[in-house]
Amino acid sequence: MKRLKWALPVTASLFLMAGCGDSDEVTNQPSEAPVEDEANSDNNSMYTFDKFELDVDYTDVNDAIKVDYETEANSTEASYERKEDDLNLSGDEAMQELDSLFGQLNFDKDTPDEEVLNQIKATFNVEDAQSIEADVTFTDGTEKEYKE
Repeated sequence: MKRLKWALPVTASLFLMAGCGDSDEVTNQPSEAPVEDEANSDNNSMYTFDKFELDVDYTDVNDAIKVDYETEANSTEASYERKEDDLNLSGDEAMQELDSLFGQLNFDKDTPDEEVLNQIKATFNVEDAQSIEADVTFTDGTEKEYKE
């Protein structure tokens, strides 16, 4: 009887924990997603970066554009918010939108900062921003911060 008394709460808590997953997690990678093989097991990114964070502020709107993307060996998380378009996506929906945008970015760790910022502004249609801040971790582990 004592075992039965504890079985129900333990089982219920397991179901609750399973249901409280990370809403930013991507479950359906875009069609160009790389197939993981032994030679590429540490890098599951299909872009030149494994992590991309963008924060754009306008004088009248903080966090007007906010992007969070991170991929690791077994998972990818993505969120994309664009206040002026009333857009707030996460998980697969965000990844679908970001994939088309990230496909337009062709910079790497050696690209001059000004060129990286120009690409980001063009890709995300940023005009007259008060501030732009992008934190990027490239596939080789190099971390760079771009600010304007």
